[in-house]
Amino acid sequence: MQSTSTTPTYALRILLLLLILAAGISSIIGSGSTQDQLYDKARTFPKYTSPRHVRTGEMVLLDARNSDFINFNEPGGIDTNWKIKSQPTGSRATILSSSVFFQRYFIPDIDGTYTLELSTYKDGGSDQYASIPVNIYATSANAIPDADPGPLQSVAIGERVQLHGSGHDVEGENLSFKWSGKDAHLLSGTESASPFFTASNLKYYDFILTVSDSTHTSKESALFVPVDPEEGSRPNSITEPDIYTAPGTTVTLDGSASYDPYQRAITYQWRVFYAPETPTLANPNSATTTFTPETEGNYLFVLRTNNGSSGNLRDIINHNTYTQDRLVVHVRSNWPPVAVSSTDMDAEVSSTVTLDGSASHDPEGNGLSYHWRVFSGPFGSMSRISPDDGANTTFTPDLPGTYLIQLVVNDGELDSAPDVTVIRAHSNGPDALSVLTALPYAPVSFPVKRTVHK
Repeated sequence: MQSTSTTPTYALRILLLLLILAAGISSIIGSGSTQDQLYDKARTFPKYTSPRHVRTGEMVLLDARNSDFINFNEPGGIDTNWKIKSQPTGSRATILSSSVFFQRYFIPDIDGTYTLELSTYKDGGSDQYASIPVNIYATSANAIPDADPGPLQSVAIGERVQLHGSGHDVEGENLSFKWSGKDAHLLSGTESASPFFTASNLKYYDFILTVSDSTHTSKESALFVPVDPEEGSRPNSITEPDIYTAPGTTVTLDGSASYDPYQRAITYQWRVFYAPETPTLANPNSATTTFTPETEGNYLFVLRTNNGSSGNLRDIINHNTYTQDRLVVHVRSNWPPVAVSSTDMDAEVSSTVTLDGSASHDPEGNGLSYHWRVFSGPFGSMSRISPDDGANTTFTPDLPGTYLIQLVVNDGELDSAPDVTVIRAHSNGPDALSVLTALPYAPVSFPVKRTVHK
C-alpha cells in the first residue's frame, strides 16, 4: 500500500514540475514578456574601450561601441550617455558630441584625474540599462601606457586558445609585453602580445598583462578565461569593421569570417536593429548580403549564426547554439573635414611660433575655412592668436606654462573635430612652468574625425 500511494504523488510532482517549467520557458522566449525585458537588461553592459592614460590637451575618443546590449528578438536601438562626475579644480573640460554611433570626444585641459560615467539607455527613452565609472588620467609629462589583455573568451576543454593583448602609449613609443598570473606558465610565451595555451582542465585560467614603454609600466590588467563544458556547441559570429559610405551606394555586409569550432554547418541571419529607414536586405539568410541606403544616418545590423547542434533545454534557455555580432553602417552625403595642426612644441616666452594647419583636408575635396583659438593657458595669460582664420598663423606666449592651441576647419557645412597643439613655454630653462588653467569657452559639438575613401 505504501508503494501505490507514493507513485501517484511522485507522478503529480513530476507533472507539476513540467507545467512550471513549460510556463517558465514560454515566458523566457515569449516576445515582450517581463522576463524577456529583464533578460535584456541583464545582458546590457556598457564597455569603454579607449585609453585611460592620456596627455593633457589630447583629444580623447570615448568609444562605447563594444557595449553588450542586444536582445535579438526585440529590434530597436540604444543610446549612450556620458557625464563628467568629477574633474580637477579649474578644469572646464566638457563632453563633445560626435556623429558616429557610440562615440564622443573629450579634451582634458588640466593635469589630474577625470571621473566620467558611461550609461546605456533604450533609444528614444529614459530607461537606463546600466552605467559604469571611467577614470581618465591626464598628464603633461610622459604618460603611463595602458594594457588591454583582449576580449573575454569562454572556451571548450581541450581547445587551443590564443590571447589577444594590446597596449596604448600616448607618446607612440614601442611597448614591451609581460604576461603573469597563476597560469602564465602555460602560455607559449610570456613576452608576446598574442601567446596561446591549451585549455586542458575544467577551470578558470588566470592571466595578467602589463605593458612598458621606456619609462613606465602600466597597471596590471587581468583576464579570466573560463572553460565551459557546454562551450564548443556554439559557432562564432564575426562581421567586418564599421562601414562609412554615401546615400545611394550599394553596401555589402560580410559575415563570411564566421565559423564553427568543430566545422559544423552554420546558418546565417542578418537583422536590422536600428536605422533611419527600413532597408531591404538582398539575402538576409546568407553569409554575405547587400543593401542600398537612401537616407543619411547610422544603420545598426546584427548577424546571428546558428549551428542547431542541440535542442536540449539548457541550450534553448542559454542560447548555446548561436552567437551574434553587430555592424554599423554610417551613411552621409558630406563627411566632416579633418583638421591637422602643428605638432607639439617648446618655445621661449615672448618668442613667436608658427602654427601650420595646411595639412587639413576634406574627404570630398571642398574648400576649407580655418578657426584657431587658445583653448587653455597659464593663469593671467593674455596671449591670443592672430590671425585666427588662416591656414597658417602665429602665436606669442606671454607667460611660462602650457598652452593648448585648437584648430577647427569647416567645409562650408560641417565643422571638423578639433586638433590640438600643445605649446610648452619657458623662460630661464624649461622647468619654469606655471599652473595650466583653462580659459572660458563655449562648448561646441564636433562630428567625427574620419577620412572616407570612396
